[in-house]
Amino acid sequence: MDCQAQGDIFKGKITAAEVARQYDLTVSEVEGWIDEAQRSMENGFKARRKGIRE
Repeated sequence: MDCQAQGDIFKGKITAAEVARQYDLTVSEVEGWIDEAQRSMENGFKARRKGIRE
């Protein structure tokens, strides 16, 4: 899965099911990657806010 597809999922332009079909993946694989990416972004924002306060 490329970065464009990931961005399109977050923007709501394409569904996880559509990406799964396009890249011959399971929906659960794509959803797992989406969840992991969201957690990473949340952690990045938290770390950045913490760093700004210090």
